[in-house]
Amino acid sequence: MVRVTKPGGWIEIMERDIFWYNEGDAIKNWRTNIVEGLKADKGIDLIISPHIPNYLSANKSLTNISKDERVEPLGSWGGILGKAYGQLIMWGAMNLSEAVSNIKFQEGEYSTLVDIAFKDLNSNKAFDKKFGA
Repeated sequence: MVRVTKPGGWIEIMERDIFWYNEGDAIKNWRTNIVEGLKADKGIDLIISPHIPNYLSANKSLTNISKDERVEPLGSWGGILGKAYGQLIMWGAMNLSEAVSNIKFQEGEYSTLVDIAFKDLNSNKAFDKKFGA
C-alpha cells in the first residue's frame, strides 16, 4: 500500500475484533473459547486491532499515524444499520464453523450457539467497536 500511495496521500485501515460489549457471560465464554481455541490450535489471532499501530509504525515511510474508534450497534435495536451489521457478523460467525469445529463443540452445537448468541446480543443491546488507523 505504501508503494502505490502518492506522496501526500493516506492509507486508511479499519478493523474490528471478535469482542462485543454488553455481550453477557454465556456469549463471553463462547467467544473466549473460539478466540483462544483458534489461537492455540491453529495459530490464528482474531484480536488484531491492538497490533495495527505497531505494524504501521514499523514502516519508517509512514508518518502521522493516528487511530480512531467507532461504536457499532449489533442487532435491530440499533436501527436498520444495526440490524444489517448484526446479520453481517452472524454470517461471518457461521463461516467460521469449519475452523472451530474441533474446538470444544459437538457436531451441530456451534450453529445453535451462534443463533442463541445473536438473540442475546440483540436483547442486551450489544455493540462492538471498529478501530481505524
